[in-house]
Amino acid sequence: MSFLLLALALLQDQPGKSKVLELSPRGSHAATVFKDAIWILGGTHVVVGKTATATFPLDDVWTTTDGLVWTRVVEHAAFGKRSGHSAVVFKDKLWVIAGIGDKGRFNDVWSSEDGATWTQVTENAAFPKRSGHTCAVFNDRLWVIAGAGEYTKGKDNYLNDVWSSEDGTTWTRAADEVAFRGRWGHASVVFDKKLWNIGYDVWSSPDGKTWTQTTSERVFPARTGGAGVVLGKEILFMGGWKSSGGMLNDVWTSPDGKTWTTAASSTAGFPPRTGHSAMLYKGKVWLLFGWDTTRCFNDVWVSGDGRQFTELTGPRKLGSR
Repeated sequence: MSFLLLALALLQDQPGKSKVLELSPRGSHAATVFKDAIWILGGTHVVVGKTATATFPLDDVWTTTDGLVWTRVVEHAAFGKRSGHSAVVFKDKLWVIAGIGDKGRFNDVWSSEDGATWTQVTENAAFPKRSGHTCAVFNDRLWVIAGAGEYTKGKDNYLNDVWSSEDGTTWTRAADEVAFRGRWGHASVVFDKKLWNIGYDVWSSPDGKTWTQTTSERVFPARTGGAGVVLGKEILFMGGWKSSGGMLNDVWTSPDGKTWTTAASSTAGFPPRTGHSAMLYKGKVWLLFGWDTTRCFNDVWVSGDGRQFTELTGPRKLGSR
């Protein structure tokens, strides 16, 4: 296929080029539970050709209460096209923080009371621009942890900083240096009154300032793009891109962050992937979207125990506000 024909084929698959309402497959999106519903915000739609790959950042916002009936809340949110951002619920608002778009990385902060109308809380937060970070709500504050910063002399710049804010506007660095090495594509959860950082290894902190590596041994394959969630008295960590190469669909569980057990691997149900999201909703673990080396997903998987996942396969209905 000539370059021109390939470009035309990729453009035909670009989100927004069709008037048909579509929940585009995507990865590196943000997702959370807000107002008793699941919310998906932005991300990247990837089209893989035989000789080239095209990526299309998204700026839409979708919500669902059952994984089958989806409502597009806004087609083009004010926060703009981005991926590798984070979304959390804080002070009864939905928040979007940082990420990367067509023109580079962001360090902005946005909030919304309804998911449709967005207000830029700050265009230039005190923390450096980044994507692939995590954000959590802990001790009545917003926390931003690590991520991939702006390139330094053409090289990757993986951050190991931790920042917090009580209002989303004023940000304070938790410590000049933290113990864990720079990272991106990790997962963060709040568990046992501590903030946790999981990906290459496992760290926890009671205050966001002092971090302790919970185990000196590598208990699972190091990875980026995995997803973490708390189910009852356990931490679950799922999927991702293995640092040594290859996609994963394993599920690891831990009652204390120190002892980890493989709950499921090839039997987990969902295909290997990275850039997906996971959350606790209606007492179950939900795993949504993501991508592998050949395609993006817009599938939804649910598990009652975090071990075995079942895909929601009923007819999907789409609507818009």
